[in-house]
Amino acid sequence: APAIALGIKFLLEKWISKDDGIFISPSDHIIIGEEKFIDYIKGAFELTKDGHIITFGIKPKAPETGYGYIEAGEIIKEGVLAYRVKRFYEKPNEEKAKQYIEAGNFFWNSGMFAFSISTILQEYQSYMPEIYSVLVSSNYESFFSVFPSFPSISIDYAIMEKSNKIVVFPLDIE
Repeated sequence: APAIALGIKFLLEKWISKDDGIFISPSDHIIIGEEKFIDYIKGAFELTKDGHIITFGIKPKAPETGYGYIEAGEIIKEGVLAYRVKRFYEKPNEEKAKQYIEAGNFFWNSGMFAFSISTILQEYQSYMPEIYSVLVSSNYESFFSVFPSFPSISIDYAIMEKSNKIVVFPLDIE
C-alpha cells in the first residue's frame, strides 16, 4: 500500500491528474494472450470511471493452495461481465480450494488492480489516513523521505479487503 501511494504521488506530480486511471500489477506475471489482456484492461478502465476499483480474477483450473481466492457476488451492470466482490480469502487448504471451485463463483486473485486516482485517494483517506495525509500535503521528495516510516502492509489488507468499491473482472487468459 505505501509503495502504490508513492507511485501515485510520483505520477500526480509528473504526468497524470486525479481523473486518470492506473493499472497495478505484480512484477512476476507471465500473461499469454496479450491482445486479449489489453482489451480486458480497456474494459476495466471504463468501469473505473464509475468509481469502481477493479481486481482481475482468474477462473481456477484446479484446487490451487498457493493462490488467494475472490468470491464473486452479483453482476454490477447489465451487459458487463464484472461482479461485486463478496470477500477475499487467503490461500486455502486443498479441501477448501475444491469447495471454492465447486461453488463456481470463485476466482484466483491475480493481485492486479485498476482504479481512478480520485477513487483510490478516497480509499486511502478512509483506510490509511496516515499515508493519505502525507500524500496530499507533501511533494514527492518529502513523501519519499518518510516512506520508510509507513507500515509494511499490502494493498489487499490495507484497502481492498475493506472497501465496498471492489469489483472482480474475470480474465479468460493464461
